[in-house]
Amino acid sequence: DTLEIIKRIWHTRAPLSSDDFSLLLKHCLLREDASSLTSYADVSEELANRIYRNLDHYQCISQFITLLKTRELTHSRISRALFHILLGQKADAIHRYREADYHFYARLLGFRRDSTNVLRKITSSSELPVLTAPAKSRFLPADGLQMLQENLYCTALYESVLTNRFGQPGQNELRRKLLVV
Repeated sequence: DTLEIIKRIWHTRAPLSSDDFSLLLKHCLLREDASSLTSYADVSEELANRIYRNLDHYQCISQFITLLKTRELTHSRISRALFHILLGQKADAIHRYREADYHFYARLLGFRRDSTNVLRKITSSSELPVLTAPAKSRFLPADGLQMLQENLYCTALYESVLTNRFGQPGQNELRRKLLVV
């Protein structure tokens, strides 16, 4: 079953690599200067200066990470920081989410039809709001709503890159139906 699903989506919805996001990241980096880069999660002053000084040598994400890498700045750290920039994830927002233990809502993506009783119990007894659709998020606290909006933006960005890479229309997260199997 799983293998058949993977075969069906291969080369229509997967795989993507970090380099598929290269042009989008370059666009984001061109809009910043060294001081504004430090507002993003995981971007130190040293890394921000290296990014800004080497921007003219940017070809793709993997090449740029290698160019920026030092003994103190690891591949993983640089990659994480660059994707925080691409996704617009600011350090102060990440800090607020962390202080709330990242728990603002539980997002339900799908369920089995024969498990509706279990779903009903989870929904009624959960301390967290269980979202079955993003449109039902109006009761979230401000940070929870911001986190959901960032998540929706990240999903839309991913879908855009998929569309560009494979020529298949993207799936709008706001219109995606709950998966019932």
